[in-house]
Amino acid sequence: MSLSNAFTAYVDAPSDATLRPLHRAIVGSPNFSRATTWLFRAAELAAADRHDEVIRLVEGLMPGALFCPDAHALLSTAYAGIGDRGRARREAFYAGLAVEAILASGDGSKARPWVVLHVPDEYAALARFGLAATQQRAVDVDGLVHDELTLSDGSTRWCRFAA
Repeated sequence: MSLSNAFTAYVDAPSDATLRPLHRAIVGSPNFSRATTWLFRAAELAAADRHDEVIRLVEGLMPGALFCPDAHALLSTAYAGIGDRGRARREAFYAGLAVEAILASGDGSKARPWVVLHVPDEYAALARFGLAATQQRAVDVDGLVHDELTLSDGSTRWCRFAA
């Protein structure tokens, strides 16, 4: 299934059955990278109200950064900054949908971890609950890399990377 078709299928009918093909298509895109070294630079540009540069930077990362809540939130702010309310609303919708997809993928337990594409996605999910991690560590669970996030109250949440 093409990335475009997988994205449309998920937007039209969000479910685990439509999320898996979308994740596979994103991870399989030529410019996908789990590294989000661009995020700091994009946030700097956004803080300086350099909206056109944010748009060029983040859109240049697509489709590899597709469904990264931070990427869509940055685009939403940048489009609003240049007065394109329609695109701003669309990107805000995508940011929220991406977080909802993470939360629907599991319950954050070790047995049913949240499925993410990038490390910042984990923090976007936590932020939905007003939570913050005080520690993060990678753990091998049955040959798959999981992140164990320890929260300030001592509880943990688990995430695994989409394959």
